[in-house]
Amino acid sequence: MTSRDTAVRDRIIDAASESFARNGFGGTSLRQVASRADVSYASIHYHFGSKAALYEAALDLHNPESIGKHFPPVPSVDQMSRQEAIALLRDHIKILVDMNTYVASQQHLAQAFAIGEGLIDGKPDNKFYHRTICPGHEGCKRLIRVIRPDIEDESTLEIMAFNVVGQCLMIRIARGILMRRLKVRRLSTEHADALFECINEMVMHGLPDAHIGSTQSHTDMI
Repeated sequence: MTSRDTAVRDRIIDAASESFARNGFGGTSLRQVASRADVSYASIHYHFGSKAALYEAALDLHNPESIGKHFPPVPSVDQMSRQEAIALLRDHIKILVDMNTYVASQQHLAQAFAIGEGLIDGKPDNKFYHRTICPGHEGCKRLIRVIRPDIEDESTLEIMAFNVVGQCLMIRIARGILMRRLKVRRLSTEHADALFECINEMVMHGLPDAHIGSTQSHTDMI
């Protein structure tokens, strides 16, 4: 593959990631991607062959190893104290919500998965689910298990972990609405800090006896 071919291929993947994030898999067409990447429709077929193959290439670009290295490792349940688990959960929330982290900038496929309900051509996207969604969700569930040892029901733990990840993901996806409400062109570090404090309040109030930090209302901060 020539350097020109590589540059074209990379441009197509970047454009596809944006389109999948905005429209989901089902709402993205190869002609949309071609227009965004400023390449021909035939060029996409030459490099990838199909929309599903292009999605796979975009998924490989935003791989979980690149994203996961920015999160602190979560020890096994028997190797951390409750206070250590609370601190780690705070760290995970901060990374997920922060507008300026690598994780925030590499969110395209997670958004596409959420918008498209994890489906490709009507079928569950198991590869993306197991590679990217499961590790973060399992980490949160492990932390909650330590914070709330009184909860033994797996379904309850799953829902509580989903609540943590879901709230963070929705703030990331809906940041455009927030910018319109705040009448700003971009969200600053101060906005990110305020959003973190707000979601931390919600998450920790959803984990009785695990709340830490100030009880001040942070909704006035933004």
